[in-house]
Amino acid sequence: NCDIKDIGGIGILVSPEINTTGFREAGYVDGLSLLYNNIENTNTMKASGDANSAISIQGYHKNIADGYVRHKNITIQGNRFANWGSHAISVDTAENVKIIDNIFVDAAAYDDERTPIYLAGSKNVEVSGNKFPSQYSGKEAVQIGGVNVKNVYGQDVGTVKCIADY
Repeated sequence: NCDIKDIGGIGILVSPEINTTGFREAGYVDGLSLLYNNIENTNTMKASGDANSAISIQGYHKNIADGYVRHKNITIQGNRFANWGSHAISVDTAENVKIIDNIFVDAAAYDDERTPIYLAGSKNVEVSGNKFPSQYSGKEAVQIGGVNVKNVYGQDVGTVKCIADY
């Protein structure tokens, strides 16, 4: 239940701190709920030309395989996103994720690179009950990228059909 506005970069970041030597100051999460937040105007600084996500669950998908350590049991529900950077929600290297009942008001400036939801290196992801702005009518609201993305399901996967402005 947070109100996060006018952030220079990522609104909410979840990331293991793993450096090149394999030292872990913080590991992957198991059992995280991000519920009923209002996140507006993220990545206002557009540092180095990067467009960051409003919610970013980060990992290291380039090296994953089944059985590899990753974030687990994450729910992103009932959040409202307005004027986000590259993606409102970005999930990388996670399993058993639910992205449900969120409201996406608008992207900062729509183009084919700005999608509400981006998935990489993740499996068992449900995407359902979300509301998308009209600029996504007939487009993919969920972008699958990277490698090792498996079992993405739900009513919002594929071309968005039911669109309204919120």
